[in-house]
Amino acid sequence: KGWNWSIAYGATLVIMFGAGVVFERLTHGPLRGRPVDEVIIATLGVAFIIRGFISRWRGANPQNLESPLRGKFFTFAGAVIPYQRLVIIAVAIIVTLILYYVFQRTAFGLQLRALATDPEVARLHGVRTTRLAVIAFGISSFLCGLTGLLVGSLSSFDIGLGFAIMLGGFCAAIIGGWGSIA
Repeated sequence: KGWNWSIAYGATLVIMFGAGVVFERLTHGPLRGRPVDEVIIATLGVAFIIRGFISRWRGANPQNLESPLRGKFFTFAGAVIPYQRLVIIAVAIIVTLILYYVFQRTAFGLQLRALATDPEVARLHGVRTTRLAVIAFGISSFLCGLTGLLVGSLSSFDIGLGFAIMLGGFCAAIIGGWGSIA
């Protein structure tokens, strides 16, 4: 409370990147090479712990997220459209284009794809798989934080917001294909 929204948003994204790094080092890293069901169960366990922590810290009641665009709308062909929704669409397009470029046109993206396909072969080709996994988890958490900031400011939100977004993303990954950013 009392922070300027831009400073709070920036701090949130930095904290989320750090949380992704910590998650990878404490949970995912030690389970590398284990069966996928063990990794999924550990991930769900961490999610429940985080939800419990947030519930104790901030409560489980719906809350509002400050946004400079809250309550600002424009009318197009009789439809009232919140500016926040346009920002969400624009940011989603920009992030998708950046990710596509990174995965298709950079050495970093090629190494990430190799890591995802076969970590052992990637390691044999000189890819620093542990460092890369840590960075990937940090970036992934950063993007989750960005999503939460964008969607959370549409209306009130609670600790279950992330699950609904995650479920939609999971469905999109299945329909679109695991290896297809577009």
